[in-house]
Amino acid sequence: IPGSGVDINKFSFDQNPLKKKYNFSLISRLIKEKGIYDYIEAIKLVKSEIPKINCAITGFIYSDRKNSIKYSELMEWVNMGIISYLGHTDNVKKIISQSECIVLPSYYNEGVPRILLEASAVGRPIITTNNIGCTEAIIDGVTGFLCEKRNPKDLANKMIKFVKMGQEQKNMMGRKGSEKMKNEFDERIVIRTYLDALKELL
Repeated sequence: IPGSGVDINKFSFDQNPLKKKYNFSLISRLIKEKGIYDYIEAIKLVKSEIPKINCAITGFIYSDRKNSIKYSELMEWVNMGIISYLGHTDNVKKIISQSECIVLPSYYNEGVPRILLEASAVGRPIITTNNIGCTEAIIDGVTGFLCEKRNPKDLANKMIKFVKMGQEQKNMMGRKGSEKMKNEFDERIVIRTYLDALKELL
């Protein structure tokens, strides 16, 4: 069963380049297994070659968890000019629409990450890891890029590759990703799949 699916009506295709403020955004629970530190190290490598990229992080901080990213760490990265921290939001589509590409370098034992489905549905290329769950949301080289788990250098290489692509190539990736979501992950398809599976069991 293909994850929880995505609401295609809510996360509708939107490829308006005028709305994009960030080259890359990570939108996730802020725990280390989501690859937050790898993202930061990758940005440093990318900025050494392409200094003017804008990168963002959005997500909730779990102050009571040992594996949570600390607010002080986020502020340090902000003050160093590595990222913008956008806090926690209920309007995820707005952040997606303002971003050129959504990055999730997770090594968490994932299902199919909802953010990858939502980003692709809106028409944003994704960069994620060759990790269980994540691979189901992407066609490598077509709707985005896969990178190795826990490998900031490989992630940086994929981010640089994306930045250097032409706008039409980026737009095509976004369109292909949106088509994949409509064909495979529309929540109506997922609900029918669940119902069919239940019928087989009853």
